[in-house]
Amino acid sequence: MSKGTDEILNERTMIATREEAARWFATLRRGVMTHEECVAYDLWRRDPGNSATMAEFRALWSGLEAVRDQMSRNDGAGAPIPVGRTGEVARPVRTAAILSAASLVLGMMVRLDSAWWTNLDWWSR
Repeated sequence: MSKGTDEILNERTMIATREEAARWFATLRRGVMTHEECVAYDLWRRDPGNSATMAEFRALWSGLEAVRDQMSRNDGAGAPIPVGRTGEVARPVRTAAILSAASLVLGMMVRLDSAWWTNLDWWSR
């Protein structure tokens, strides 16, 4: 096999592992698992690569929860979210939220499937 084929196979394996980790993460977040699911998950997570991928999902989720908690906290120490005259959230807050979401999506694109979007043939058209 050529090096390109090996890279493609590795990329596909990594994507499949992340997709499976996402399904297991959602199943664990659901809270109730059947005995068969518990056994299957225990077998799946014994693989070090699967375990590392699940740790990435947990870290990402805990980071998102920390941001949510920080944004929802208004105990007097933090300033309230600015609201415009019509009751809408002020432009700086909306801009910060949009930039944060865009950064998160871009980071996930780079992390999850950089081979796809970096090989697009945009310049030759």
